[in-house]
Amino acid sequence: MAYAYYYDLPPPLVDNPHERHHQHQNLVQYLGHRHTRPEDHPNQPDVDFRDAIKEYLIEVEVPGIKKPDEVTVSWTGHRSLLLTGNTKRPDYGAPSNAEVEEDKEKPASGGVHLLVGERRIGRWRRYINFPTDVENVNVTLEAGVLKVRAPKKGFKDISDAKVDVQHA
Repeated sequence: MAYAYYYDLPPPLVDNPHERHHQHQNLVQYLGHRHTRPEDHPNQPDVDFRDAIKEYLIEVEVPGIKKPDEVTVSWTGHRSLLLTGNTKRPDYGAPSNAEVEEDKEKPASGGVHLLVGERRIGRWRRYINFPTDVENVNVTLEAGVLKVRAPKKGFKDISDAKVDVQHA
């Protein structure tokens, strides 16, 4: 019945939840969804979206993000929250000049080489659409999880509200 107030269907809570690439997809699905320019198609981190009585609770997985200034949270409209960031692969250090000179005689010298890369590294972006009180949103970063607490828009506590019954 909530759809009666919209002229069109309301926007989804999160952007394209079923079009995201899954870690267990087969090769044909992988090749069909590859993009020629990955920088134009940033990663989409996994999201848990919960509805509490007075607020929305959103948890976004951002492994590798350690400082809050590595994440950008901004409003793009009255109900659209944009979360962006960049996950970088940890640098194990390049070999020093002395190590390189010692290893010149060895045929396969060099630094650390990536053998298997399954993690989502690079830019990421996620849109979340929901009606909320824009000014009172609280965002925290804890253990690689971005936690968003957003109070519901226009929520009034009606636990003690009494309704008078009229005689007909």
